[in-house]
Amino acid sequence: MQSEGSQEKNGVKSLVDKRLNISREAELLQSFVRVNVDDPDEHPEVENRLEAHLQKQKVEAALEKLEEEKARRQSQMAETLKAQTIVEEIKKKGKRRRKRKEGPKHEELYCDKDRAAAVNMGSKDIKQSLKMKRKQDRSKALQIPEEAEPSTFLAWGNYEMNKGDLKIALDFISKALELNPTEKTALVARSKCYILLGQPAKALEDAEMALNIDKHFLKAIYQKAESLYYLGNFEYSLMYFHRGLHIRPDHEQFKLGVHKAQKAIENAIGGSSVFSSRKETKSSESSTNPSTNRTGTSNSTKRVTPVSRAKSSKGSRLLRELGVDKDYLDNLLKNPNIRCKFKEDDDTIVKNVQETVEYLNARQEFWRQQLPPNLR
Repeated sequence: MQSEGSQEKNGVKSLVDKRLNISREAELLQSFVRVNVDDPDEHPEVENRLEAHLQKQKVEAALEKLEEEKARRQSQMAETLKAQTIVEEIKKKGKRRRKRKEGPKHEELYCDKDRAAAVNMGSKDIKQSLKMKRKQDRSKALQIPEEAEPSTFLAWGNYEMNKGDLKIALDFISKALELNPTEKTALVARSKCYILLGQPAKALEDAEMALNIDKHFLKAIYQKAESLYYLGNFEYSLMYFHRGLHIRPDHEQFKLGVHKAQKAIENAIGGSSVFSSRKETKSSESSTNPSTNRTGTSNSTKRVTPVSRAKSSKGSRLLRELGVDKDYLDNLLKNPNIRCKFKEDDDTIVKNVQETVEYLNARQEFWRQQLPPNLR
């Protein structure tokens, strides 16, 4: 019995000695080859622990690699952002320096649209651009198909008239009248357009045509009264204003028309009566004092030039700030170099100047008729 116990103790000691004597190299060999120094069947728990430990080490190594890759990417992103901010700051500084060198830009404003367009366009051909603009305006008037109704053309004409494009509005309304010549509202609209264009004679024709269709049409009566007023026929204008006011006593435009027509007539008649009374007093004084009459005639002969100058200046007083423009256009028509040397048949400039002068003369005559005779 004692011998058996001693043998068991010796076996345990030998096993412990074997386990203790396993070096580092043996452990590595076991981890790769998975072979124990002793018999694997005798110690399965040790093998399981070694496998679990190896798996854990692999997972930890993979996690460390992922964290390192993540940190590297974050550092690269931070560096790129810093570089972008630096480049943007450099660009901003460059722009500020340029602005300081250039200084503030002073924009030039011109009353003439063509002049402003020429300044903005710089080296471009202003003549060609104006031709293109005219073509665009013409094509704008042709945007609606021919199958459209007259009411559509009339609506477009009223829209363009309210916007200020009177020539385009006139084209639209004329197309509406071509499709329906008996449309009284279109005739009244074209009459209004002609008045705004400074052509009261044509406005009167359209108003009379509308009245031939419907003699009680209020808008046509008003347009005829306005046309007569701008033509200088204040008495007939007052008559038609009263006719419209009789039909519609609450109409404000007829009230204003009656007032302005009466004022124009009073200025003309009242001034003439005062002027005639002054003439009578002067003639009576001259008949009683012949000596003063002689001196007066001599003074009148001496003062011919100031009177002529006063007459010439009255026109500029009536036109006010337009008087300078009219004088310039009159002198321009007398200039022999107004025609193009290369295109002598091209008289577009002369026609435009003549139309402008005729319009200013008509306005001057209209304003002159509203003044008393002693101030004309």
